[in-house]
Amino acid sequence: PDNDTWGVELAQGHVLLGPLLEERGELQEATEGYATAVALLVSLTARSPDDAERQEALALARSYHGLVLELQGRLDEARHAYSACLAATIRLEDLDPENASWSDLGASARIVLGRLDLRAGDLLSARAKLSRASSV
Repeated sequence: PDNDTWGVELAQGHVLLGPLLEERGELQEATEGYATAVALLVSLTARSPDDAERQEALALARSYHGLVLELQGRLDEARHAYSACLAATIRLEDLDPENASWSDLGASARIVLGRLDLRAGDLLSARAKLSRASSV
């Protein structure tokens, strides 16, 4: 979209609709909505990479996207979404290391990535991620 504010609000609308779709068992529709939100926010964030609000919205959209992918058993795609969420939260933490909300979001991403590592049998990677998450 040409209007950045409208684009952010549209993406947030897709994210807010997702849990309702999940609750109704419409996981594919929720996945598509989150993917649309991520695509919009990636574009908008690229235009304003220092905009913390957009970075946070992108991190949250990626987190929700990862969750619904995980619920569908699409673990590689979920890992990618969670990893991208973590990358976005690291950028946020660099902007403001004292922001507890962003630290919590990063810790949550590390926990789910650690859980996926455990499922895959990668105990060393899981331990590293979970240790880092617990130090927040």
